[in-house]
Amino acid sequence: MSDAPIRPGELRGANPSWNPANSDGKYYLEIPVRKSLVESRNTSAIRVAAKAGMENIVEVARSSGFNISKIPLVPSSFLGSWGASAEAVASAYTIFPNGGTRFRPFYIQTIKDRSGEVLWRNGPIAYQAADQKSAWEVSRILEDVNKNGTGRAIRSTYGFRAPSGGKTGTTNGPTDGWYTGYTSALTCAVWVGMDDGKTILKGSSGASLALPIWVDIMKGSDRLPNIKNKPIAPARDLVVEPVNDEVPRAIPVNDDEIPLATPAR
Repeated sequence: MSDAPIRPGELRGANPSWNPANSDGKYYLEIPVRKSLVESRNTSAIRVAAKAGMENIVEVARSSGFNISKIPLVPSSFLGSWGASAEAVASAYTIFPNGGTRFRPFYIQTIKDRSGEVLWRNGPIAYQAADQKSAWEVSRILEDVNKNGTGRAIRSTYGFRAPSGGKTGTTNGPTDGWYTGYTSALTCAVWVGMDDGKTILKGSSGASLALPIWVDIMKGSDRLPNIKNKPIAPARDLVVEPVNDEVPRAIPVNDDEIPLATPAR
């Protein structure tokens, strides 16, 4: 997939002044789609989403539990420019370690009387939100994010060794820093931002702001009952093939031919 800068007029429905960029300022002529997600490459991700089509993107968001009425039908939505709560994002991510099954969150587990007798009991409501194979394939990539991509500090810096997958997220400024991830037993979304939408800290990112908080929460979860982290396993009827790590190397863009930024009209 091309990771070159987005050219004016390339994407139908895009604002002419919209100029999405890769956070490191680097661009590639071609990059494997898997590597694009692991390294959080914006321009190639936009092209993948454009090929999938806006209708399909919105349908996946709907089945994942998001309020699709809040999703503008424009290409900037491919990068998640629309707002969502941490609760909604965490619930959507339960799809990946659970073979496409989404679990709706709930706040009250039981109601007891003063003698301790249970009067009412609640539990998770689950439904199949995505194809098992598709969810597993994405989960494998998100696990690689934590091993070799933008989430690698989870292991190398913060020492969280349980099998996990997840994704960082950063908006311009940044005004929002995200990290959402999961183990086999727990899914957690962390958002860092200001109530007034101002820049949090220049030069920061979801990896530097939200990810350390996520690690602290997940390490503390070891003390919770019934939390036992195991390898994230696929559904029994899936045949898992090893990933070929010998992917083609990304080809750098010739800066003399393609500008790093496209001027607004």
